[in-house]
Amino acid sequence: MTDSREIEDLLDHLVTDLRQAFYGRIETYSAELETFLDLIPQLDQQALLRLRRKAERSAACLNAAAQGLRAGQRRLSEMASAERADTYDRHGVRQALPLQGIGRRL
Repeated sequence: MTDSREIEDLLDHLVTDLRQAFYGRIETYSAELETFLDLIPQLDQQALLRLRRKAERSAACLNAAAQGLRAGQRRLSEMASAERADTYDRHGVRQALPLQGIGRRL
């Protein structure tokens, strides 16, 4: 019987990175997890159940991260297309805030 701890650890690390908005290793996790595909049929039912739960949790975190990134992109696009916005100073006086350059890469 094969031990599922390495797979479980990878899924745990993936979720941790997603929750911390560290997306730099997502492709690496995917490649590493693929190396274990041949081992899955050798796992016992309890290990498979644990992996299924962790995989579902990982998928939910990936979906939430993607949704958040899309929302951020939309917001940046809205801000970039706006000509100006109003803001208030500490005395409650409204002032125009030019938005030129917001959302552009430096």
